Parts: sequence; C-alpha cells; structure tokens
Amino acid sequence: MEKHPQPSKTGDEKGLEESFMSEIEGMLTVMSEEIKTYQDGDIYCIEIPQKDLFDKWMLSLKLRYWLDLGGRDNYDVAWLRKIDDNSTLEEILINIKKFDTSEASAGSIPSENLFSIKAIISKMKLLIEGKFIDIWKRNEYQKLICLVSKLCLCPDVNQETAGELYTNEFYCQSVPDHIINLDNVSLDVYADSDSEDDPRCQEPEEIVNETPKKVKPPGKQESSRVNYWRVT
Repeated sequence: MEKHPQPSKTGDEKGLEESFMSEIEGMLTVMSEEIKTYQDGDIYCIEIPQKDLFDKWMLSLKLRYWLDLGGRDNYDVAWLRKIDDNSTLEEILINIKKFDTSEASAGSIPSENLFSIKAIISKMKLLIEGKFIDIWKRNEYQKLICLVSKLCLCPDVNQETAGELYTNEFYCQSVPDHIINLDNVSLDVYADSDSEDDPRCQEPEEIVNETPKKVKPPGKQESSRVNYWRVT
C-alpha cells in the first residue's frame, strides 16, 4: 500500500502540541511529588492523595487490563470486587495471567500469575505484587502514569477521547495503524466484575489463589470488551 506523506503542521498546531506536552510534563511533576510509592517487602505500594486522581488511575487500569489485555485470547484477566455487609465496595482485585500459546502446551491452563493489583478504595491505595513486579514498575507504571496525566488534562473524558489517549500512550510507536474502539463500552471503573458470584464473602487471599475464569457478568454484552480497528 502506497504511503502518503503526512501534512506538515501549522504554527498554531505546533504551538498547541507544545503547550499540551508542557502541561503533561507539569502534571507528571505534580503527580510524582504528590503520589507516594514505596516497596513493602514483595509488594509495591502506590498511595494516591486525591479522589479524582485515584479515579483516573482506576480508569487507566481498566483500559489497560480489563478492556485491552482482558479482551485478548492469550491473557486471562480477572477484575473482582470485594463488597462489605453494607454493600459498600471495599476493594478491586485485578489478577493477570498469560496463556502459553506454544503448540506443545495447546489446551493447557494459564501460566502462573504475571502480577496482581489490589485497589483499596477507602485508602486510595494500590498494591502490586507478583513474579514480574520489577518489569511492571519499569514498563507498565511509566505508561500508566503518563496516561493518568493525559486523562487529568482532558476536558471531556469519553469513549472516543479515552480510546485515543490510551492508544497513543501504549501503541503509538509499535502499532501505529491500530486504534482502540471503545464504542458502547462503559468507563465506570467501579461497576464491572469478572464473576457471576457475589464476591462480598470472599477474602482477598481466597480471590488471589483461585483460578480466575473468563465469564460474563449478568448483562455484560460482547461489546463490553475492547475492539481493535485498523486505520485505513
């Protein structure tokens, strides 16, 4: 396919782009000062001071793991909620496994956990643990915090803008001809659960150790997971 040269940007467009990048850098500086990160044994902890900022973190996690990786055949992603006796959401646990797609292991169970992320809602705290936590800190964290900063600066976060921001952050360099389509996908980060059972009676340790199953919650439609569109 013949590639057409991209039109050059006008002075105004370059100015707007430079201004936006400057705002992102400023937001990243603010977040790096306000967000507290530390290692507690084998657990990497992120404490987020503001509710709006925490919500943007949760949306970024949903885009990355529940909607993107969770929609692929070679990943098994559980997004589980822990509810107390008063039906108040206490925690969300995101558990990520990857299937061995080699011919020798066709039909086998998923590989061991890549990592898990526990979000403690009332404390606005994220706990990340697992075998590949160092890779997560080195690769995933940097992209996620950049995405969070862009979502914070976006005046209207909807399916279209969230999809564009996510695609540009995670796939701009490696998959330039794909965008993520979030049409008909809910951006509510606290309603989804990858289980048909009420998890309010499950302790976090029981959730971590169980083998998550890819099931659709009641009313969960096929379009609730992400689709990929090729740009032509």
